[in-house]
Amino acid sequence: MIWFVITFFVLSVIAGCFIFPKLSPVPYFPSYKDIPGVLIDFFKKNKKEFAEYDVFVDLGAGDGGLIFSLAMKNRSFNWRYLAVEINPFLVFFMRVRKFFGRFSNLQVVWADFFAFKYEFSQKMIFYLYLSPEYLNKLIEFLRKKADGVVISYFYRPDSLQIIKAIKLKNGRYLYVCRL
Repeated sequence: MIWFVITFFVLSVIAGCFIFPKLSPVPYFPSYKDIPGVLIDFFKKNKKEFAEYDVFVDLGAGDGGLIFSLAMKNRSFNWRYLAVEINPFLVFFMRVRKFFGRFSNLQVVWADFFAFKYEFSQKMIFYLYLSPEYLNKLIEFLRKKADGVVISYFYRPDSLQIIKAIKLKNGRYLYVCRL
């Protein structure tokens, strides 16, 4: 009986991290699995342009699949990686993954990306996989704070100049835009 109560409690806490809008206002959908490889190829082909960047930020990092893959495989650049996520369960999962993977160039932050305190540099790359409502709000927020590049998966940012639209095998696009 005690195991049932403990299991029910643990599952309730985990479910609560995904159900309550305060804890996770944007639904969790992992990014398409081919995106890290596509981005690494894109960065390598445009090495001269991206050599001056110093931070890659995944705003709404989810389980960290994209940013961990980039931090591990993208050795062409000496970037720092920042994963920002509001869902405490997903943050915990990423922190455990970081601990066991020993990613010294990656930082996991539990925060609402509209409110987190971070010193923005001039050359940052922001990866976004958000609904159009949050995407547009976040772009306006970032315009006030930083200068750099936004990479949006699935949704085209209407208010930004698109540098390149990369079509993926699943038929969706990555939009690389100047902020």
